[in-house]
Amino acid sequence: MPCSTTAVQEAVNFKVTGSNPVGAVSHSFIMPKKKELTQEELFPYDLFPFRLEHPDEKEKKVCWFQCEEHLEKYIARYKIKKRSKYVKISKKTK
Repeated sequence: MPCSTTAVQEAVNFKVTGSNPVGAVSHSFIMPKKKELTQEELFPYDLFPFRLEHPDEKEKKVCWFQCEEHLEKYIARYKIKKRSKYVKISKKTK
């Protein structure tokens, strides 16, 4: 099926000018690299050495806990699955 001249002209305009016609998707952006967090950024609270990251609806949720029992109760209460969570323990407590 041949393209109409208006569709071809829109495609040319899109490439040349960068204008985004309705329904067109541009993939020319570059995602910024994730910054490695320091120990102080990962654990901003000295009294909370347990850190939990897990998805919550559309966003990533980060929680800190005083002890492992509190962490386990939270995981059980909200039924967080093994695959979706990431637990880290502060090096200061080891």
